[in-house]
Amino acid sequence: TLTDILSGKNKNMKFKVIPKDQRRKKEKTISVPDGISLYDLAEKIVGEYRIDFGHCFGFFGDVKSDFYLRSKEKYELFTDLIEEGDDLEPTGALSVKRTQVKDVWKNTGDKMLFLFDYGDCLEWIVESL
Repeated sequence: TLTDILSGKNKNMKFKVIPKDQRRKKEKTISVPDGISLYDLAEKIVGEYRIDFGHCFGFFGDVKSDFYLRSKEKYELFTDLIEEGDDLEPTGALSVKRTQVKDVWKNTGDKMLFLFDYGDCLEWIVESL
């Protein structure tokens, strides 16, 4: 919760954020409280690259293939939008707003693919340090 984050009950987690298209920008290291949501992590990553946060996004467990949308482990903003009443096709993904980073990256070296803007397909590998 926000109260836990502000009171210091949460630990910080560090991530290496690596663009899949190396021409785009260089990798960055970010630190966030482990109790924040994937939504907040996405906003932090996008902000680090000075990109407008006005697009849908997701986190996917399959970081190696081009078929990441079929990942068994996936979290997408579409799920939250459907729960909020938008008429969208379900993707089978879990919520980015209700999932905390500590529940996804449990070990050092765990990786997820972060896809931002399904039109432009901006992709990063997010690895826990």
